[in-house]
Amino acid sequence: MDTRCWEWTGCKDKGGYGKFTVGGRTFRAHRLSFLLATGQEPEVVCHRCNNPSCVRPDHLYAGNTVTNLLDVIKRHYVESDQAA
Repeated sequence: MDTRCWEWTGCKDKGGYGKFTVGGRTFRAHRLSFLLATGQEPEVVCHRCNNPSCVRPDHLYAGNTVTNLLDVIKRHYVESDQAA
């Protein structure tokens, strides 16, 4: 089964998140992907894959500021342990 990321190939912001503009308003591509797949518009859409340009719905999950911060901290320590 193919579980690779679906890379956004359009415009990206400085953080690597896919983005596009409609009617003068800018949207992040992964948020629209999550909305279309689930019908939900949570405070934060997090990436299981830690790839900001990924728009694959099953790599995304609903979160909030706290869950997102905890995810960033966890990934930082895991990456630090792997580098050691």
